[in-house]
Amino acid sequence: MKNALTLVLALTCLVVFSSPALAGPDCEKACAKACDAKVASACAAKSGCDISKKLNLAKITYRVGDFQTACRTTADNVAKKTGESRSFMVAGKTYKDEGEAVAALTAALEKQAAHMQTVRFVVGKDCLSCPNAAASLAKSQGKDAKIMYRVAGHEFACDKKAAQVADAAKKAARTVAMQYKVGEKCIGCPNAAASLAKSSGKKIEYQIGAKTTACNVEAKLLMAQAKIQAIYNAAETPAPAIKVAEKKS
Repeated sequence: MKNALTLVLALTCLVVFSSPALAGPDCEKACAKACDAKVASACAAKSGCDISKKLNLAKITYRVGDFQTACRTTADNVAKKTGESRSFMVAGKTYKDEGEAVAALTAALEKQAAHMQTVRFVVGKDCLSCPNAAASLAKSQGKDAKIMYRVAGHEFACDKKAAQVADAAKKAARTVAMQYKVGEKCIGCPNAAASLAKSSGKKIEYQIGAKTTACNVEAKLLMAQAKIQAIYNAAETPAPAIKVAEKKS
């Protein structure tokens, strides 16, 4: 379990996503700033820097004494030099236990995934969840103020289009599922998998998309990440592919 969690936290130098296409040209620079030079390129190749920054996704910050970094490798090196122990910060809360930090990160990402499936209302720099509050704010800012509709980090001028994108995001989130592997068998039911594992004496492995892990903590984190990736991709559908019914005169 400890080794598995070490791997999970090493991969969360920035929140990791499966699609390298999401890593923009500034990705390696961002990773180099956060990580040691030796791991910067690998970090950039594996991290969805663009999506993480755009959505302000939850992440783990490593702390050693007064020193803080987004990279585990850097934290490990500082801990070795100073002899001080590491702690882990997620959403403003500090954890001494790795497992608790990963669980907190997973919960934060799940919450963000839920928000990404809804339409939020943007007026200037303010983002609100209530349409009435948004209308009131826009009115107070004058006739030039307008409301934009945000879904999963993407903004739309049309409320109907935003609603359709939110619906597509919900459907995409439902497609993300965990499978349970016991030996050569792949099962969709956790109870059936547990029963088979008990009778066969084999361990359960958790499969999310193309990724497989024997750690249930890592599996939950991978599920949250995969869900965010699916939602983001669905919301990124080109506008021509989204049909909005025209009003009849």
